Amino acid sequence: MLSSRGEKITAVIDEPWRALFGKPEYDAKSNPSGLISLNVAENPLAFEELTTYINSKIQFDKSVLSYSSSAGGGPKFPAAMAAFVNRYFDPYVPLKSSEILATNSIPSLSEQLAFALAEVGDGMLVSRPIYGRFKMDWGNRAGVEIVYADTGALEGFTPGCVKKYEEAIVAAEARGVKIRGLIIVNPHNPLAGRCYSRETLVELFKLCRKYQIHLISDEIYALSVFDSRESGAIPFVSTLSINTEGLMDEKLLHVIYGMSKDFCAPGLRVGCLITKNPLVVKAVRSTSRQINPSGISLDISATILNDEKFAATYLQNTQNRVLKAYRFVTGLLRQHGIPYLQGT
Repeated sequence: MLSSRGEKITAVIDEPWRALFGKPEYDAKSNPSGLISLNVAENPLAFEELTTYINSKIQFDKSVLSYSSSAGGGPKFPAAMAAFVNRYFDPYVPLKSSEILATNSIPSLSEQLAFALAEVGDGMLVSRPIYGRFKMDWGNRAGVEIVYADTGALEGFTPGCVKKYEEAIVAAEARGVKIRGLIIVNPHNPLAGRCYSRETLVELFKLCRKYQIHLISDEIYALSVFDSRESGAIPFVSTLSINTEGLMDEKLLHVIYGMSKDFCAPGLRVGCLITKNPLVVKAVRSTSRQINPSGISLDISATILNDEKFAATYLQNTQNRVLKAYRFVTGLLRQHGIPYLQGT
């Protein structure tokens, strides 16, 4: 027998699109009529290259077996990630290791942010369509509601989206739901990796200042963008690269990143929070006992991030592989007259 909250959580996973796992999966030989899931953003194209590197370059010290090797990111990872982000994200103010907190995944980090930033029944604002599991990550245990703004597929990337967000804020508060923050995914999932322009990000900063709400920028795909040579592509601009002065309180801006997408290593279970708000770091750290990554995963990640030559080559190779796959798939779609949203 389950508790009432156990029954409520169980019902969420019974929604049809969430019930794909456990179904017979496609296999060319053993199950040609099986299910092909298109909703899992896992990139296996670089698994072999990264595995070869890990096996040849990394030797573990006994310290990785200790508790201290994982708490908050351990002794190596925060500094390695800060240096990496400073190289690739062009932050307006260079990051310090103290502004980075490691977790065992982005979903668990999102849940801890829900506890830190909102009360039960409060809302987090998103555009639509959006990554579907935000509802589970923010709501299952923390009880925070995902509130959808009625933006179109492309409207959400324009400065005009602010009007739709404001309408959603007013409508939510009219039914007693206080909006605590805005979540964006930049580059976007599921909208083909489209990026927000600097102009749009500035307007979103102003929106957050006006309503004194947090901006959570999920930039997990930051370095997976590629030149599709299709019209209208906007390059990736990190929220960290914009001077917040006069636009919003920098302590309301929080960036999410990790090793699962750009580095094609979701199995490492390493994500991180980047924020200049020490109270948010402290709040998330206070529950980090449940979400610390392993010391071994952090050691692997720090080694990769600190190897500037390998990281640069690996990321370029990954982008090239994704571009090749993109051209193959979109070529088939065009061949069969199936419309699609152009990627970046």
